[in-house]
Amino acid sequence: MTLSDGDRLKAKQKLRLGILRLLYKRHIDNISGSRAVHYNDIKQIFDNTDEEIRQELKYLSDESLIESVTHIQMSITHLGVKEVEHAIEFPDERTKYFPQGVVQYYYGPVAVVQNGKNTVVTKH
Repeated sequence: MTLSDGDRLKAKQKLRLGILRLLYKRHIDNISGSRAVHYNDIKQIFDNTDEEIRQELKYLSDESLIESVTHIQMSITHLGVKEVEHAIEFPDERTKYFPQGVVQYYYGPVAVVQNGKNTVVTKH
């Protein structure tokens, strides 16, 4: 199945924000410890190819939202923290880098999600 340009862009933005949220979580959970995330940890969490992940890491780095700690470890920058916090605080607004509604958040186990006009969420 070939994705439209719009769907491809949404997938890229979802991956970017997912990576940024992962780095943000490490940042706030490890105030006194290492805040860096290893590339292999990112690879294990996201169901994307190496090329897709590397492209989005480069994008986030080029936009100064993340930085390389070593050649295989990344951490979030202050600008990246502000971007994630804005997305969390105002989920219905677009941020500088992400349109509204790129990522849906479910707080608890979710069994079925059908996206579209008639969205259905079934929880266990």
